[in-house]
Amino acid sequence: MHWLTRRLGVLHHGAARLGAPFLLVAGLLAVALSTAPPVGAVPPTVSSPRTDGTTIAWIEYYYYPTLYVQTIGAQQPQTVASYVDHPDVSGDRLVWEALDEPVPPGGVAGPTRLGGVNLATGTPLTLPNTTGEQLEPSLSGNWLVWVNHDPSDLLAPWAVLATDLSTSFSPLVLGTFPSSVTSVGRPEISGSHVLWSVGTDLWLADLNGGTPATIAGAAGRYQDGGGYDIGGQSVVYAANSQVHLIDLANPTADRVLSGHGTTPTTDGRYVFWEDTQLNSAGLQQRSVVAYDIASDSFFAAAVNANEFNWAPRTRGGVLVWMQTLPYSYGGIPQARPIHDLLPSAPLPNPGTSDPNWTYYPPTGHYLGAGFRSFWQQSGGLPVFGYPLTEEFTQGGYTVQYVERQRFEYHPEFKGTPYEVELGRLGAADAAQRSLDSTQPFQPLPPGTPSNADCVFVPATGHRLCRGFKAYWQSHGLDFGDPGVSYRESLALFGYPLSEEFTDPASGLTVQYFERAVFEYHPENPEPYKVELRLLGTRQLQAAGW
Repeated sequence: MHWLTRRLGVLHHGAARLGAPFLLVAGLLAVALSTAPPVGAVPPTVSSPRTDGTTIAWIEYYYYPTLYVQTIGAQQPQTVASYVDHPDVSGDRLVWEALDEPVPPGGVAGPTRLGGVNLATGTPLTLPNTTGEQLEPSLSGNWLVWVNHDPSDLLAPWAVLATDLSTSFSPLVLGTFPSSVTSVGRPEISGSHVLWSVGTDLWLADLNGGTPATIAGAAGRYQDGGGYDIGGQSVVYAANSQVHLIDLANPTADRVLSGHGTTPTTDGRYVFWEDTQLNSAGLQQRSVVAYDIASDSFFAAAVNANEFNWAPRTRGGVLVWMQTLPYSYGGIPQARPIHDLLPSAPLPNPGTSDPNWTYYPPTGHYLGAGFRSFWQQSGGLPVFGYPLTEEFTQGGYTVQYVERQRFEYHPEFKGTPYEVELGRLGAADAAQRSLDSTQPFQPLPPGTPSNADCVFVPATGHRLCRGFKAYWQSHGLDFGDPGVSYRESLALFGYPLSEEFTDPASGLTVQYFERAVFEYHPENPEPYKVELRLLGTRQLQAAGW
């Protein structure tokens, strides 16, 4: 089978191949930064966005820094304050670093202090008054965490402080560090966990108490500017252009997700980062790439050869990022629900056709090139159903889910009939339902005889009988063998894993195979009395896609 690159481009992840047609919908947010500044002016730049999943906050740096906020879905942003930096938002609260406006000649700049506003009422927030400078604020729910330092005192330590804004209690000291430290990175909050950087180490503290400690798996690796985040039990960070993932349940283990990424962010399930590579024309392309921890899946979240997509941030089930258009300055904030970025999210009908792909309106997905040829030659709609995803990378292979199966591209078998294989979804479904320990799944004694109705399969110790046997023997992948050969049927369905039995959930007579589940529907006319279970659909539902 000749494997062709999909029509809208391919995003590589190391040696893995991330399939892609991704039709990016226009962003929900816009800032008028796409026009050139006046002659002689310094082009504007923008900061990385912050969000709680409902509101976005960011800074535009032009003649002076200006803070903007915008509710996701609203048409226009609001200007909140000038001469501020490092904003964060949670619910109705918006906080920032308040900078001194230009100091007149002979004047003395004051220390950086925290400022904030209640977005619902427009009233200033009451914030802690601590000695020294208040830097790098982060918000989550009622919690405010920041870095405190007094540069006027050469012996003053650095401190990471936290306060519950719903109370009037004194700030909690999460960690202190000697004055010799050059800087302490911005804290990130997830639940009761607080993560920050000191030099090349990442530190973790608990708002409920306890002693802060470095994360062993990241010791000495973090690089300033690479970015880090925490969500649930997951910590992500960037070092030497690599994106790392640490599970706090095993904090000594460190996994590299990408060899060319920066500014990672996570909600505990999904990890997003900025991926910078050269496209086919040799030009730099900045895209947002994603990893689903639960399903071991990589996919493109925001990729377009004509745009820079950068600085992702996820909170509240939403991904926000900055997009820079061709020949423009600054950036345009973008926001999409994570569910709309998954490979399972339907794509709009292109209203056209192409020899290399087919769009299927019932599910809103494409089949292209090699997978489309495989689908057409090996059973089509009755055997596989419609496509449910676009191509993406799962378990190290390019895959695509259809209603009844998962297609897997195996480059190690290129040029052989096994270049495309099917997932063992029958075995996976049995395990997920805890059926594999029940009586129908127990092997029969070796040497069980075959007869006219049933064929005994020694490899798994189960039989193929009557109508299910006839269906198994009359369907298979297309290897070019005369008729339907044993190896073609085996490649499509796999060996039987059970005897026939009554499914307690559906009440149907069923039989499990490695790659399929046969269901007997006596009410159907021939040849539809035997149907294949929608295992691809069930797997995606189990994954929350």
